Amino acid sequence: MYISVDMGGTNTRVAGAIDLIDFDLVTPPIKHKNTGDYEQDLQFIIDSANRLRGRYAISAVGIGTPGTPNSDRTRIASAINLPQWNDQPLCEPIEQALNCPVYYGNDGEAGALGHAYYDAHDDTDFHYLIWGTGIGGASITHDEAGGVEHVKKLHWESHFREWEKACSGSSLAKRYGQAPESFSDKRWRHILREFGAHMITYVNTYNPPMIVFGGGLAEKHQYAIYDAGITARIDTAINKNSIYGGFGLIRFAQEHGLPLVDAADVEE
Repeated sequence: MYISVDMGGTNTRVAGAIDLIDFDLVTPPIKHKNTGDYEQDLQFIIDSANRLRGRYAISAVGIGTPGTPNSDRTRIASAINLPQWNDQPLCEPIEQALNCPVYYGNDGEAGALGHAYYDAHDDTDFHYLIWGTGIGGASITHDEAGGVEHVKKLHWESHFREWEKACSGSSLAKRYGQAPESFSDKRWRHILREFGAHMITYVNTYNPPMIVFGGGLAEKHQYAIYDAGITARIDTAINKNSIYGGFGLIRFAQEHGLPLVDAADVEE
């Protein structure tokens, strides 16, 4: 049994699968709205994993969170949208409670690996960008045989600071004083034009082979993203299975080991 934890700035989901290659989730993911209380939200992860395991032993847990992991990938070093988790034990209490290894990565790394292993239709390299409570991402490259070779968290300060400030769910809520799901169509049209402009700048600056978007806002506005991709002359796709990210982290870690963390990549 393998456990995937998809921790966002707003919600956390936990899922289980028997196999990492050809797998089906044992049940729909268990979802929980984050309380802002570290101990309570940590206990949700542990309790959900125990509920999903049934009679099986857990072989490994994969966790994706916003922000930047610390150097040994055991804690969140910095995350704007999960401040209560910053520098709190993440992997150790889960390892102890579930008696298995825990592999931890940024949610961009996790989402990119989940898409590459389980949703991609070919071996095209891509940038995986999350548009939800925050904005961030990672890149995937393949080897000559088409296997996943490298995953790299994209530096938040240089790639996403201004884009997040303009278009992330948390920034939009602060700017307008209400949750994005309450916005009018007119307001969204303005936001989506701004989002498209940032996307064009991103493509012109970094020249990604293609872009795969994940996150709640990306899924909600997928048709506008496709239109922006056409304008930016870049192929785009939408990943609706971010819960696969934890399984992708486990698989990549067991095959290659997770990459070193860039100590300078800190969200402030």
